[in-house]
Amino acid sequence: MAKQNKPAIRFKEFTDAWEQRKLGEVVKEVTRNDPTSEAPIMMITANNGFIEQSERYAFDNAGESLKKYILLQKGELAYNHGASKLRPFGSCFALTTAESARIPFVYHCFSAENQNAEFLSIELNGSEVESQLRKIVSSGARMDGLLNISFDEYSTVTVLLPDIKEQEHIADFFRNLDHLITLHQRKYDKLQVLKKAMLEKMFPKNGSSVPEIRFKGFTDAWEQRKLSEIAGKVTEKNTGLQYVETLTNSAEFGIISQRDFFDHDISKLGSLDGYYIVRNEDFVYNPRISTSAPVGPINRNKLGRTGVMSPLYTVFRPHDIDTTYLEHFFKCGYWYSFMNFNGDSGARSDRFSIKDDVFFQMPIPVPHIEEQRKIGLFLTQLDHLITLHQRKPYSHIQRRCNMLNEAQSTDKFCEYYAKWITVYKKGAIRQVTMDKYLMTQKWLEKLIPDLNICDLNRIAYQQLLNDYAEYHERQTTMDFHHQLKGAVLDAVDEGLIDRDPTRKAIIKGKAPSAKKIKYLNQFELHTLLASLELKDEVNWDYFILLVAKTGMRFSEALALTPKDFDFYHQTLSISKTWDYKGAGGFQPTKNKSSVRKIQIDWQSVIRFSELVKGLPEDQPIFVDGKVYNSTVNDVLSRHCERCNIPVISIHGLRHTHASLLLFTGVSIASVARRLGHSSMTTTQKTYLHIIQELENKDIDLVMRSLSGLN
Repeated sequence: MAKQNKPAIRFKEFTDAWEQRKLGEVVKEVTRNDPTSEAPIMMITANNGFIEQSERYAFDNAGESLKKYILLQKGELAYNHGASKLRPFGSCFALTTAESARIPFVYHCFSAENQNAEFLSIELNGSEVESQLRKIVSSGARMDGLLNISFDEYSTVTVLLPDIKEQEHIADFFRNLDHLITLHQRKYDKLQVLKKAMLEKMFPKNGSSVPEIRFKGFTDAWEQRKLSEIAGKVTEKNTGLQYVETLTNSAEFGIISQRDFFDHDISKLGSLDGYYIVRNEDFVYNPRISTSAPVGPINRNKLGRTGVMSPLYTVFRPHDIDTTYLEHFFKCGYWYSFMNFNGDSGARSDRFSIKDDVFFQMPIPVPHIEEQRKIGLFLTQLDHLITLHQRKPYSHIQRRCNMLNEAQSTDKFCEYYAKWITVYKKGAIRQVTMDKYLMTQKWLEKLIPDLNICDLNRIAYQQLLNDYAEYHERQTTMDFHHQLKGAVLDAVDEGLIDRDPTRKAIIKGKAPSAKKIKYLNQFELHTLLASLELKDEVNWDYFILLVAKTGMRFSEALALTPKDFDFYHQTLSISKTWDYKGAGGFQPTKNKSSVRKIQIDWQSVIRFSELVKGLPEDQPIFVDGKVYNSTVNDVLSRHCERCNIPVISIHGLRHTHASLLLFTGVSIASVARRLGHSSMTTTQKTYLHIIQELENKDIDLVMRSLSGLN
């Protein structure tokens, strides 16, 4: 137990184990009241602790209730049990900025006996106490925002307390750290304001030929040139996979490697032939809009190496202009008006639309080359200074958080796992996959809510898998194991677990339920297709037709754009999917094998060549707002009922397509490639019943052939 009650990082002179106590054993409730007091009226915020109420509200918010306010003395503590986004289970702070203060009577106020109040507030705002409060709070927040927790209940939380001198050292350290963070944050905020002002004043406003602020020695009027006069569009394609590193253009981070931005590759090697080559110092326009880039960002490749980018981006190479100057020009907002006047966001609210020939008509203010260099150098140095002050508080905050976490020696594994998926998975994986990790987290909270990280050995881990397997099939248990293993191995690497408990884990599970695949026979499919209402405009009937003839997945068909059709070669390119379960937008395919070309029949070529005429090349054909799987399935169901054939789903059409191909003698390998399966094994497992039927037919043919021999 002593090992558990010692933090991983501490001051050299301290070696004793920390004592575990109930909060109620070391504090005393404060309820004093003095209606005549002139002490400032204060409140607690999750971000800043105690602040005067006048800083938050422009009027007297206390009203008549002020008479009931608690008079708190310097060094005493108050717990605001109001839920907030930053602290969902309330926040506790010690009063240090005033000799006394009047505090809302709804707060739980108390004094610390023989304890350092600041240290105690750090402890009470830590993750270990938060996990205890999560169990105590009975019914969430009331209508007034306060959590349902009494002072007596709050007093039951367990805290770890070192010697008073160690408490004082820790409190001093964090107080100084907070002060340093505040200083850097203020400098950072001021520099951001300065940068915004300089960007506005160092470039001429629309209609002017000189900026508001200039360096000494420059007086000439600036020229106004078109972008086409100082830059040329890059149309060089990546033939023969000359380059394999895919770059992306982020409004926040500029041009960076796709792998660094997403933590994995989005693009597939098979699609990189059509990508544009982006060399060092090239500029890229990303039409995807955001709060920080209302018409999409333009950034310079400063990586010092060549990569490739999707043809959805516009790549251009400057000449006869200082590239650093040009980079900073695109950081100001003066070019937005040109974009807004000449383009629009079109049918897609997340993507700006402007024609290339119009884009290159954009006016660019151009001073003398020396003035360009001075402006570029000044703004670059300002950026470096901002980055410096941005990194320092961030690193301090990270250090503080890490130390607090390390000081909590009894972390539960389910809490560690929750932090792990937030740090390593959030933003790096698709939402549908993230939902699976979150479901695993819920099962941990159900099966091992109180298991400490240090107690996760092979037996405990195997028992966890066994308990999970009672409710799930073996494959689902295997997925559960894989989702846990990454976090467990990281805990081993961090020294939280001595040995890998997942080694030689045995995967069990319930017997799999019989899976019946619904599909139509050839006659039923013909009947269905004949009932479709194929009008002159896009509708869901065309969607049904396309899935039936190609065997595409639902998300793949939704992501189709006119550009994906090659009518000359009668092929359809599958390189992306549509996030219909989330916020929409393009996503990678299910696996590498899903990136493929599907051959289509000449009737479909004629139909869809007319249908997609005039539609934006890079926008989905079938998506107009939020799309639900049930909507298309309902349309298909009505057709099936009308035709008096079995009712199937859109996914059932995919099975129908594959089944008919197999029955007509198409090889399993060809069907697997057409469907985008990761291997033929997947195809064999899915369509085992059909393969067995075909084998029986083959046996009959063999026997008939043999019987004819004399």
